[in-house]
Amino acid sequence: MQTCVSYQCLLDCPGCPLATYAKKPPLPHSEIPPWFSISKRWCFHHIVGGEPLLSNPLEWLMLTQGHRVHLWSTGIGKPYLDQLLPHINRITLFVPAYGRSAYLEHTGYDGWDQVNTTIQWIQDSKIPLRITTVARPSTIQTLPEFYTWTQQIAKAPFRIQYFPNDDWSSSLSTEYIQHMRKKKGCRVIKKKAGSGYCLGVS
Repeated sequence: MQTCVSYQCLLDCPGCPLATYAKKPPLPHSEIPPWFSISKRWCFHHIVGGEPLLSNPLEWLMLTQGHRVHLWSTGIGKPYLDQLLPHINRITLFVPAYGRSAYLEHTGYDGWDQVNTTIQWIQDSKIPLRITTVARPSTIQTLPEFYTWTQQIAKAPFRIQYFPNDDWSSSLSTEYIQHMRKKKGCRVIKKKAGSGYCLGVS
């Protein structure tokens, strides 16, 4: 039985094992659906948002076996999550960087209960969870509240990406950096990461 290194191989040989992480080459872009992305280290991230997009979930999950899975916090139901969990060893959950009322105001969707429910499902599975979010000038003032939520409710490490439309040295940015530096176990990363900045990692 051959060892597959591509999605097409898995389609042609359904029972074949997938190559190990260390040997896995990048997939051709033609084989990647729009909701599936690969990082520069070839660590697979499965992104689910809005309507369910897992038309052939187990086939695609073979590609994520043993790797991190990146989930949007809304738009995923427990049946789909249950199909994900046996195939992964770490989950990064994207959560909007604002509370329930602001979440509703910004998105028009009262999805905060789903956020907490999804977190509970993941925690029940015992799979390590990390929270990630994106901050912008319009929401940066809510980050201290977001930090409190990650520690007291989600009880998970977190990562914050900042997409600045203003200067890094703006008063809100400076205030937040000072706030994060006071938190035990959290550091501020000022280097550029893609199109944004990583403000905090616990």
